[in-house]
Amino acid sequence: MRHCWLISLFVVMVSCGPEETAKTNNDNTNNVNNINNANNLNNVNNTNNINNINNNNSNNTNNNNQDCTSPLECEPWQTCSVGGYCVDVAGRCADEGDCEAWQECDVTWFCVVRDGFCEGNDHCAANETCGPDHRCVTNAPSSCNFTYDTDFPAPVNGALKSLRPRGVDPGFVDPDLDLGPVTHGEPAPAYLWYLTPPPVDGLIPPPITMPGYSDNMPLFSRGAAWSGTRCFETPSGVRELTESEAFDFYREIVERTLGVTMNTATNFRNVVGLRGAYPGRLVWHRNSPDRFNDTLVLMWIDGSGVKHVREFPVNTDTGDNSYDSTSSLLPNRLYRYTNGWHREYNALSMNEYNYSAEYNTADDANANGHWDCDRNGWLNTGSTLDYIRVGSAHNIHMGSVDAPLGNARVGGWSAGCQVIPGMANWTAFINNAWTTSGARVDYWLLDVRDLEPTLWGPACTADGTHGCPFRITSLPYVHSHTTVGAQSRFDQYNCSTANESGPEVVYEVKIPRHGTLSVSVECASPVDVDIHLLVMDDPRACLTRHDSSFSRSVAPGRYLIVADSYVSGSVLSGAYTLRVSFQ
Repeated sequence: MRHCWLISLFVVMVSCGPEETAKTNNDNTNNVNNINNANNLNNVNNTNNINNINNNNSNNTNNNNQDCTSPLECEPWQTCSVGGYCVDVAGRCADEGDCEAWQECDVTWFCVVRDGFCEGNDHCAANETCGPDHRCVTNAPSSCNFTYDTDFPAPVNGALKSLRPRGVDPGFVDPDLDLGPVTHGEPAPAYLWYLTPPPVDGLIPPPITMPGYSDNMPLFSRGAAWSGTRCFETPSGVRELTESEAFDFYREIVERTLGVTMNTATNFRNVVGLRGAYPGRLVWHRNSPDRFNDTLVLMWIDGSGVKHVREFPVNTDTGDNSYDSTSSLLPNRLYRYTNGWHREYNALSMNEYNYSAEYNTADDANANGHWDCDRNGWLNTGSTLDYIRVGSAHNIHMGSVDAPLGNARVGGWSAGCQVIPGMANWTAFINNAWTTSGARVDYWLLDVRDLEPTLWGPACTADGTHGCPFRITSLPYVHSHTTVGAQSRFDQYNCSTANESGPEVVYEVKIPRHGTLSVSVECASPVDVDIHLLVMDDPRACLTRHDSSFSRSVAPGRYLIVADSYVSGSVLSGAYTLRVSFQ
């Protein structure tokens, strides 16, 4: 909470402070007087009608809005506004009549999706989309006939496993709980060997140092060279694409989702990670932890102008283990890698430090095998130790695991690295990803739930909700709005202990290059609206917040700015002006 003051005799709003109330009231009084004067001039003979209308409006206000000083004096689906009366909160309900036809009012007075209906595509099966009548409809053709749903176990509900009991020897391995402790690096390879990479523009680079691991995992079919077309399942239906079309498809996904321009120079390597989606299937699968169930796409254009695409299974979250500092890369941004090393062999190594830049990760501080995040549905009740921290050495390397793919566990092969399972897959990947020692590689990690929705259908009408945030399409940006009547989903953020249980308004901003993002909010006391910067729609994915302004270095990617109402005795929601700039 904060107090903000007028800084001159001019009427200038600089932050959220008490003395702004008088100014706002004066402005409103003048506006009302002007309206009344105009009405009197134009309606001299209709004085009685005007009085009747005013009386009716006054009566309606008294009937619909109860006076209050605290939300406790209002109905459960209401909040107490700054003006001192109870107002309905968007998304909450007194009965079924306050909800959409495809919703019902639950016991906590929230409008929720009825059985048999849908709000978005994630409420439907993989081969369905949510139609305009909010019922799931089947796409045609219905699928690519992938076998992932039978190859992999059904998605988990809740946490993967509980915490290790107190007093248990940290070196003890319980096969029912985990695969043993991780030591920030898998066992060293038994030996090293050298792979001769293909020529680049006619020049043969030095041999690639390879690890001497042994396993029986076969080459994943989509990791091999192309022949003809490949099938892709998307929220808008099935697509058959050539390799060139697939290159353009993945490039469009990255550029439209993050608002960036991908480097497609000759022989430059781009890698796209899709969290929560199997290779070839651009649909959220609930992302069970500790499985190689994410997608890694390698893309490049050779010296002849031919576009190349290879797709591999991978994990983009940490493996399940007992080490207390494992973490997962945060999605929806660019990470700069290089042709470098992991342990004793060549791999793609994180290179952000070489740019004097830091990156943030979701820390598995309680060592339960995943980031405890409501959004993933993995929240382990009572576990509140996970947090955002600065990452280090999240490389892209291999893990020696045996087939079948659906049974393979990430385990100690990853404390946060992106790991490709099996020597055959690793050989195919690194042989095509490697150009020359020290060469830059761009890694674009995307959460499949955050892919640009207009890739699959028409855009929603932006309203500042979590489902359809206001879009910041150009910078600098200024927007005046109110939190009164908005959704209230986020009560507290990982970046603060402040009570933000009032209604919030959500903005989406896409950053095209590395730079500094500056955000400020202005409002009149007693309104108190605070600002938060998030990497995804999760209160535990907060990078920074402030009650009036902040500046933060950011990488190219997609971010959310949440203007949330502070609560201190009453909900301090109301009008505000948001300002956003980037340098």
